[in-house]
Amino acid sequence: MRTAKLSRSPAKTLLSKRFSLLDNERKLKKACEQILQLNHKMDDMQFRYTKAKQANHRSFRYNLRLRLAVIEGLRNMYYDYAHHKAEAVADLRRELFGEEVEIISEEMSDSEMED
Repeated sequence: MRTAKLSRSPAKTLLSKRFSLLDNERKLKKACEQILQLNHKMDDMQFRYTKAKQANHRSFRYNLRLRLAVIEGLRNMYYDYAHHKAEAVADLRRELFGEEVEIISEEMSDSEMED
C-alpha cells in the first residue's frame, strides 16, 4: 500500500497565512487592551498605597505593595506576549504584503530619546 504525500497548494498556504495574520492581530489587540487595564489597576493601587503611606498605615501598605508587585508582574507577562505577537504580525505582513513593520518598544523609545 502506498502512502500519498500531502502537499499544500500555494493558495491554501496563502489562505492559512492570512488566517494566521488575522488571529495574531486579534490576540495582539486583546493583549494591548489587557495591558491598558492593568496600567489603570496599577495607577489605582499606587494611589491607594500613597494614601496609606501618608496615613502611616503599615499593614495596608504591605498588602498594597504585594498587590502592586503581582499586577506589575502580570502586566510584564502580557507585554512580553504582546511583543511576541507583534513580531509574528510583522513577519506575516512582510511575507504576505511586502510591508516593512517596525516594532517600537519602551527600551527602543527610551534609547532614541537619549540620542
